[in-house]
Amino acid sequence: MSTLGLVLFVLGNGLLLTRCVTLRDKETQTETTAPTMKNDNWSLWSGGTKLRGANVWQKRIEPELDGDGFGTGKIGPPYGDADLKGLAELGANWVNLSFPGVYSERPPYQLEPAVDKELEEWFAKAQRNKLYVTLSFRTGPGRNEAIFDDSEKKRALQTVWNDPKAQDAWVEMWKYVAKKYGNSPVLAGFHLMVEPNANKVVSPPTEDVAAFYKKYKGKPQDWNQFAARLINAIRSENKTVPILVGGMNFSNLEWAKALDLPKDPHLVTNVHFYEPYQYSHKESEMTYPATRATDEGETWNKAWLKEQLSEMEEVKEKKKTPVSIGEFGVIRHQSGAPRYLDEITGLFEEYGVNYSVWLWESSFKKIDYDQFNFRRGTKEANHTDVKNNELVQVLKKRWAKNSIRP
Repeated sequence: MSTLGLVLFVLGNGLLLTRCVTLRDKETQTETTAPTMKNDNWSLWSGGTKLRGANVWQKRIEPELDGDGFGTGKIGPPYGDADLKGLAELGANWVNLSFPGVYSERPPYQLEPAVDKELEEWFAKAQRNKLYVTLSFRTGPGRNEAIFDDSEKKRALQTVWNDPKAQDAWVEMWKYVAKKYGNSPVLAGFHLMVEPNANKVVSPPTEDVAAFYKKYKGKPQDWNQFAARLINAIRSENKTVPILVGGMNFSNLEWAKALDLPKDPHLVTNVHFYEPYQYSHKESEMTYPATRATDEGETWNKAWLKEQLSEMEEVKEKKKTPVSIGEFGVIRHQSGAPRYLDEITGLFEEYGVNYSVWLWESSFKKIDYDQFNFRRGTKEANHTDVKNNELVQVLKKRWAKNSIRP
């Protein structure tokens, strides 16, 4: 998945781009068996949709920039047990934790105990509220939160894509995390990096997959070689924990097809799906289904969405992995948002993929952005929670199908 800033910041937040996932069973199918062993969570990623939930998002607080708008701790905005209890009570069984890495962003790269402590508390909260967790590192050595915000280019830290020491530190960070958290009973998987973006950092930036790899294959900018190192680091500590990997260009579908990773029986291809982006992020004032065609002659409706998602079968077959939709969503007050949300989640069910919506927002009172906070309903002027609004009703309907909990 900033204020209006965070929509730019969260819109940009790498949170927002791309496409999506895999395909299998029918919407009527529900799961009936839970993993049998503490670290036997691979069954969560196969045999139809098992995990339905939401993203939560946190960043390192920068007091000089953020004031107290995200809280006064090391990480914010703060989430309490009540936040996760509310999510679980609606029926969700999964949190995709979009979280800052536990190693420092700038040299000397090393563990930051305060961030690690926050992560410990997250696993404890998830266990108390019977929610699975996918740990997704947004930032870390050589990479900061500003990379997700186009308006923050001057502050963006992108050295992870050309500094071998920063990449070495990511390797050590994942080894540490795999050893400490890899056997948690609530862990659904480790997601290596939220929306890798080396193709946007090189000069000139490119979205041409073939041209990029012709020039950068085997170099630090090559996410395939970097991701392989991270996978091997995790496997040095844990042989079976599910590992989620997204492609470059912010987990874009075309770049997912270009993933070339070590053979491993416990990998999941992770894709983000906000299509059509112009609609989901309100770049165009339009309704859903679209009342007019795009320049390419397309009409945005359920059939169009299904066509886009059907292409994910190619990823699943080519990579021999399940595919997961790590992020999707729509600005809550875009016209037709409830229908869009209903139809897209219905398709996810039809194709048998796990999916987590952007965003389950913290109840922290100083947050001044809510474009993706579905609890606020469909009226842009409303900034308080509305019980049982149309958007929440869609999520409750889908989440009611969850039958597996840690």
